[in-house]
Amino acid sequence: MCLKANLLIIYKRDKIYMKACSSGLSLLRDIIGYMKTDMGDKKIRSVRLTDFVVKMIAFNAIILGGLILAVSYLFFYRQITEVYDDVARAITGEAATQLDNELIKRFVDECDSILSSVDDPLNAYNNDLDSYLNHYKAVPEEEDYIKMQRFLEDLRKGTEATEIDFVIMYPEREYGIYVMDARDVAAIPCGEMFEVSSKNFDKKTKLFKGFYSRSKYFGILRTDGVLIYADKSAGVYAYLTADIPTSKINDRFISFIISSTLAAIILAIVVCLLIAYFIKKNMVKPIMHISDLAEKYAEGYEERSLKHEDNVKLVFGDIPCSRITEANDLLSSMQKMEQEINSYIKNLDTVTREQERIRIELDTASAIQAAMLPDATDPFPGRDEFEIFASAKAAKEVGGDFYDFFLIDEDHLGLVIADVSGKGVPAALFMMACKIIIKNLAIAGLSPSKTLMKANEQICSNNKEGMFVTVWFGILSIKEKKLVASSAGHEYPFIKKGDRFDIFKDPHGIILGGMEGVKYKDYEIELEKGDTILVYTDGVVEATDKDKKMFGSKRLLESLNKEPNLDPKALIGHVIEDVNAFVGDEKQFDDLTMMCIRID
Repeated sequence: MCLKANLLIIYKRDKIYMKACSSGLSLLRDIIGYMKTDMGDKKIRSVRLTDFVVKMIAFNAIILGGLILAVSYLFFYRQITEVYDDVARAITGEAATQLDNELIKRFVDECDSILSSVDDPLNAYNNDLDSYLNHYKAVPEEEDYIKMQRFLEDLRKGTEATEIDFVIMYPEREYGIYVMDARDVAAIPCGEMFEVSSKNFDKKTKLFKGFYSRSKYFGILRTDGVLIYADKSAGVYAYLTADIPTSKINDRFISFIISSTLAAIILAIVVCLLIAYFIKKNMVKPIMHISDLAEKYAEGYEERSLKHEDNVKLVFGDIPCSRITEANDLLSSMQKMEQEINSYIKNLDTVTREQERIRIELDTASAIQAAMLPDATDPFPGRDEFEIFASAKAAKEVGGDFYDFFLIDEDHLGLVIADVSGKGVPAALFMMACKIIIKNLAIAGLSPSKTLMKANEQICSNNKEGMFVTVWFGILSIKEKKLVASSAGHEYPFIKKGDRFDIFKDPHGIILGGMEGVKYKDYEIELEKGDTILVYTDGVVEATDKDKKMFGSKRLLESLNKEPNLDPKALIGHVIEDVNAFVGDEKQFDDLTMMCIRID
């Protein structure tokens, strides 16, 4: 935000807002109002700093507690999984060392032989389970089988395991079978199938892969085991596996995590309240003190502004109001602002009067410049051989573009359009001089090329500022309907013959004021009834939209050919509408001038 003359200028969100203020008092009120409201009187939702800090800390404490809970659980999950796997492998490893390897091989071969004797065992298992399991009926009745099952059951009862199983896996077939379930009640029958997948088998290491499952009686179980037999060539692997319940440890851990998280949240809330108390004492109160001083300053502003005293006591004073450096910095900034506003008040009236004087002078200059251009509303009453219209719109209060049309004699019409370098007052003064020079030379009876050559000599003879002008000058023979023209670096005209406009690339000379001794060329155009000529300045084709794209000659030609048979005034109005629609809200940066004549 900055102050300039009697303007309030605010830079906000990459945009600049300006507001005129009638007096210093209204300026200060607008500043204070801006601090309380958004642009366009849009209310800003306010909140106390203490409340805001308390809410933010409480919110962050809850989020932090949740993060602690999540991270702790993930860490626990990995650690406890390793513990469960170690327990399961320790139990099954101990059992494997006490089992007879020959007996293990015998049961594996026997069950594998039975499986091989069944046609399409997977289909038999799914469609006729009883018949399928009947093939394995004799195996559990063997004495060695019963002894091994009792041994594993006794081992299970002395550990945390809820189940110890002897299984065979066929990874290539993606299924396995139970050989033995070391439970005396509700045991899984010999030959029962289960799925073998990446969930429970590691194809790289050929080892059993631990996994979690849910049991109706024991809750969540972790299953892992050890390899007790392998025939890699046949793709047969036998394992002892154990199921370890997880509920007791999980419940204790979750209870601990919840208690710890609640304690952390309570501690954070206590810390939050202490911080809020500190902020209120050392930040909020000082800011409120500064706010009170600002209101006091605003209330007594009008009285001070009328006195214009040199030694005015500062309302904001010079005493630190807080132990917080930022609060004292804010007070210092307010003191500096008060001093600058007081200084500004002294010069405001003088600056305002000076601006008003400049504005009046520019308005007068704009009126004088407009009066210098010929009136385009029926400029030649009683002449029905042609119809002419022109339009000029300056980018600033005064511009450098100009047009002119005048009768040299009863049969010859002079046509001029020009674009002076630069904008504003210098360009306007240079434009007036050029207009007078060209018209005087043309009335003297010189051809267009001779007129431009003489005009260039006069401009170059006293052109210390190095200004220049592009000019298109033509002389229309009204009876013969013939146009003789010459161009000093000006834009190409557009000419309609028949029912369509086309660009006419005429010979170009050097701009006037560019260098001495330049000669220009005339060219002739035979015209017929209904033919139309449009000349213009570069402000038309260089009009720019928000994407920095120019209107261009192509769009101008398309605009002219939408309705090419319009009269000159309507045609120029149509082009201006198209340019404005293309530019949108973008600011005009160059003068916009056009002149159109139609042969009737």
